[in-house]
Amino acid sequence: MLTVYSTHGSPGASTVAMQLAAHWASGGRRVLLIEADPNGGSLSHQLGIQFTPGTASFVASGLPPLSTHLIDHAQDVLFENLHVMPAPAGPSGARGVFEAFAGIAEDLRSISGSEMAVIVDGGRVTAETAASGLTTAAAGVLVVVRSNSQLSSLEHLKDVLTVGDGVDGPQGCVVTVGKSAMDPDEWLERCGLNYRGSIDIAEDLVSDLSSYLGRAKRKSKKWRANLESVGSGLSPFAQPDDSTPRRNRNAGPPPPPPATEPVEEAQPEVLEATVGFAVQEQDRGRAEEAQPEVLEAPADPAEPLVVSDPAGDAPAPPLAPAPLDHTQIHYETPPTEPQIHYEAPPTEPPIHYEAPP
Repeated sequence: MLTVYSTHGSPGASTVAMQLAAHWASGGRRVLLIEADPNGGSLSHQLGIQFTPGTASFVASGLPPLSTHLIDHAQDVLFENLHVMPAPAGPSGARGVFEAFAGIAEDLRSISGSEMAVIVDGGRVTAETAASGLTTAAAGVLVVVRSNSQLSSLEHLKDVLTVGDGVDGPQGCVVTVGKSAMDPDEWLERCGLNYRGSIDIAEDLVSDLSSYLGRAKRKSKKWRANLESVGSGLSPFAQPDDSTPRRNRNAGPPPPPPATEPVEEAQPEVLEATVGFAVQEQDRGRAEEAQPEVLEAPADPAEPLVVSDPAGDAPAPPLAPAPLDHTQIHYETPPTEPQIHYEAPPTEPPIHYEAPP
């Protein structure tokens, strides 16, 4: 994702962002241009289109930040693969759009790394915009500076931007409109920005995109050549090369590749598991040896019982049951108890009482 700003007193962020988007789209790339200037948008006026559908309609929809939803709230300009999302012209509506898109900046960065190029027009750089997600989540931040502009506003970006190849952004770059007053080393030393070149934008071509059509390639040849040179260096920020996919910024360092161990080194684990299995089998055998002898019941009642002897090599001789002869069985009757006779106790003679004389 490439975020484009301009310094205080040097407008040009919207113009450069729009021209870069048209230049890349003319080469066949899918490009999404998002206007998120908190002070109010100007793309709808420059391109002669309405500000809706655009960033305001997308925020009002409450849809998740998916590429399909963003394109549904964009307008195709000049090419079917150039999707423009203009912002409201008034600051009251534009500030809400800026805050909403700053909150989904990481999602925009992910879309730019896998689906299509994303350019964000952030307007003039301030302390608020420099600390927003549109700056910190971007792969590259481009500052458009006119030769007579003040550089004090660049102080807001010094603690945010990074410089160097292989750094996962945001990398700071600068483009001057007209000849630069400083050489690349001075830009890097004083402002911490990589100088990408200068462009000459004629006033009558600010909103004219017809020069990107095939039949008008000869128009403004010098101007197009300067922009193509600048755009070739900024293209990897808008959409990285597919051959070098970017890791997720919030996922931490990538995991180390799995170690490829030879088969011989993995064998001890298998052997250890085999030994454990053998120990289990040995314990199971000991448990079986400790079991008492079991009489196997024959299938036929007439067959003799066989005693299994696990310690011996051959089964023990069968135990033949004795034949049962019912005629030789004598049943004795239980002895009868003698009858008990109860005798009545002797009666005592009656006692006669005599009256006293």
